[in-house]
Amino acid sequence: MSQLTILALSLIEGIGGSAIKQMLSQMDEIDMLRNLSAYEICGMSNIGERKAYAISSSLERKLLEAEEVLDKAEKYGVDVISVDQDLFPKNLKEIYDCPCVIYQKGNIRLEGRKVVSFVGTRKATHYGQSLVESLIDQIQAYDPVIVSGLAYGIDYKSHSEALKRGLSTIAVMASGLDIVYPSKHKYIAEEMLERGGWISEQPFGVLPDARRFPARNRIIAGLAEGTIVIEAAQKGGALITAYLANDYNREVFAVPGNLSNPYSKGCNELIKTHKAQLITNGDDIVNALNWDLKKKSSIQKEIGFMPEMTTEEKQIFEILKKKPSIHIDELSWLSEMKVSRLASPLLSLELKGIVKQNYGKNISLDLKYI
Repeated sequence: MSQLTILALSLIEGIGGSAIKQMLSQMDEIDMLRNLSAYEICGMSNIGERKAYAISSSLERKLLEAEEVLDKAEKYGVDVISVDQDLFPKNLKEIYDCPCVIYQKGNIRLEGRKVVSFVGTRKATHYGQSLVESLIDQIQAYDPVIVSGLAYGIDYKSHSEALKRGLSTIAVMASGLDIVYPSKHKYIAEEMLERGGWISEQPFGVLPDARRFPARNRIIAGLAEGTIVIEAAQKGGALITAYLANDYNREVFAVPGNLSNPYSKGCNELIKTHKAQLITNGDDIVNALNWDLKKKSSIQKEIGFMPEMTTEEKQIFEILKKKPSIHIDELSWLSEMKVSRLASPLLSLELKGIVKQNYGKNISLDLKYI
């Protein structure tokens, strides 16, 4: 019942996450709010008269609305998770202004995972896009979850490079999850659902208007242990996300850029004012976040045994051991097998859990075999 009450509270205009968390900490049972007057709510919490009146006057109506939201969530395949549940992301729960309810869709598993956010300008240059590509390539072996905002430019590039390498990626949205924005990115958003997914604090039907993006940015910063800024102007969402990450005592990284490029000024300013660590490669991120690769001995224990393979499968496996992520055209050239001929052994290897066939016709070796 408490999840329904928390969801109903989150639907009341003017009742934010901090007020709900305050009531959760000060009341034995949040469900008792249904039977309290505004005066009694004020006496049992420190949320103020106006908010107490808003709750007492609208909670019953919002409880019915919350039931409708849960029905709709089931229809859309969306999970509604309240802050008191174990499934609520641990990193996000730790920030002082975390949402009390999130909506998520897909295959999102963050417990024990390495999570980083990539943010930057919508008007990414070739330099910025190549930085995203090389950084994600260099940290790929650590199997991080890549978080971004599904916008044009750096966001889109971050999601696509993660998918290309078989990594999990999460889009944090400023709209309800029934509205993919921008609509041009619906295809890549759908691709994320198998390895990652979508997160929002907005209920169904909410449009992504300007005031919702800064709130969205705090979730991008809050989910991650580190935020990486690639090309940012002196004002904009990427800088907001970086400052929020600093406020949350999370690591912030920035790549320096050309002094004459307006989309490098934000990164350069973050570095200059010690609001971000200067990075030039993936190792800088790995070292700052103290990431460790599993030792080969422990990996072998996880594998237990090597599945039987045909001659063609062994040939593909040996190529992937040397190059764990490869485009199918290059695999065809190295194996001297036509793409059409590769289809059968690749499917067999995928069913055995040895390889993954990813977005953009890229093939990757499962992490435990690297």
